[in-house]
This record gives sequence, structure tokens and C-alpha cells, in this order.
Amino acid sequence: MDEATISRLSNFSLHDAAFDLWSNRHFFDQQEPPAPFKKQRQAINRLMTRIFGLRFAIRRSIAAVKRDIKTAPDGRTFKRMKNIFPRVGDNDLKTAIRAAVKLDNDCSKQFSYSADGLWQDAQRAVALARVRNPGFSEETYERAASMLMFHMR
Repeated sequence: MDEATISRLSNFSLHDAAFDLWSNRHFFDQQEPPAPFKKQRQAINRLMTRIFGLRFAIRRSIAAVKRDIKTAPDGRTFKRMKNIFPRVGDNDLKTAIRAAVKLDNDCSKQFSYSADGLWQDAQRAVALARVRNPGFSEETYERAASMLMFHMR
């Protein structure tokens, strides 16, 4: 993570910074060195998909997403948060990450398509999720609606 990003996120509250890091985790993952043995794991996954079929690959993908969500407070997002807020306690950082993951999941769960248009659907989903996830800035809720609209298009 570059200095400009660290400087920008250090001005955010813990919850807002955690949401930004969580929602952009794939972008930040690409900037970091790959995990050890990544190419070997990818080759094994391709071989297993050929052997066991598409259902196997889908089940593994779903399990990977669930594992990513479950381990978020202890994974790369936590390390990035610790880098931005080194003086904040680990429990506070983990609480902020859990809240960010919950907001992201609730926005996705509340989303449904309608004739109103994609932007209105995303805003409605975020408004419903906002009731269950207070503590974020208005800018974060707007960013959540934009990202939800982008992912659901």
C-alpha cells in the first residue's frame, strides 16, 4: 500500500477505513507479492476441476468467499489497518473490520432488482443495510451504494 493511500485512510474513522480496505481488498491484493505457492495451488485447482467438474469448482469458490469473510479480522485487511492505525488496539481494529464486512454483506443481501433502476435499487439496499449498520460516515454509505451498483450491473 502506498503512502498516499495510507495518508488518505488515516484521516478516516476506523469503520470507514475498514470498509474502504475491505471493499478494495482485491485491488490491494494485486499490489502485494503473491502468496507462497500460489501458482502451484492454481494448477492443482485446474486439475481438480478437470477431474471433478464444474460443481467442484463452484463449491470451492463459494467456500473461498466464506473463508475470506470469516477470516477478515485476522487476514490482510487487519494487517493493512494496523499499518494505517499502529497505535489503535487490535480488538478495536478487528471490531471495525467485522462491522465493515457486515455492512458489505448486508448491502448485498438487501439488494433486489426493480423497475426503478439500478441506482435506486442500490440506494434502497444501502438504506436498509444502514439501519442495521450504524457508525459509518455518509460518504461511506454513498460509496457502498456506488460499489453495489457497479457489482450488480
